[in-house]
Amino acid sequence: MFDSLTNRPNLVPQKQRYAQGRGEFTHLKMPRSRLYYYGYLAVFGTGMVLTAGGIKTLIQGK
Repeated sequence: MFDSLTNRPNLVPQKQRYAQGRGEFTHLKMPRSRLYYYGYLAVFGTGMVLTAGGIKTLIQGK
């Protein structure tokens, strides 16, 4: 019943070799990390631009 949970291959050494063998930033080494990182930067940048626009509107008025 629990064989699928307990008898699994150990993939840690393989992933560790993959991550340590590349000369990139730590947060960009894994396969989907660029997608997550640049998606986060896009959302954060959009939020900052909209916040700055809102502050500008509040300061200048209509």
